[in-house]
Amino acid sequence: NLIPPGDRSEATAMLQDFIAALAQGDLNGALTYWNISQSKEYAANVRAMVQEWITHRRRLALVNITYLGRNAAGKFVPLPFTDPRVEQAIAKVMVDNIEYQFYLVQLKGGWLIEGVNTFGK
Repeated sequence: NLIPPGDRSEATAMLQDFIAALAQGDLNGALTYWNISQSKEYAANVRAMVQEWITHRRRLALVNITYLGRNAAGKFVPLPFTDPRVEQAIAKVMVDNIEYQFYLVQLKGGWLIEGVNTFGK
């Protein structure tokens, strides 16, 4: 478990709550952790993916998380989660031993998952 000791960030808590909702088979609860406002097609794709994870009882484990914010030049750089400039994060999550990257964004209401990529098989 590479989550830094003492990482009590809202982003980490949100991902742990998302994983708990999946484990409980709560599709609608799990979807509340996603920013699916982009389009109906995107929302449908996310819903199908999350439903597949629930149906097949996929095991998700948060491995680590990198927080990002803008530096003085306006470029996104890694920052401690306590830095007030943090706006985004990238979380490494294992889904049945396949590595995924979850892209997180901090919005007014808190942290949401904005997208996901897999680098697995």
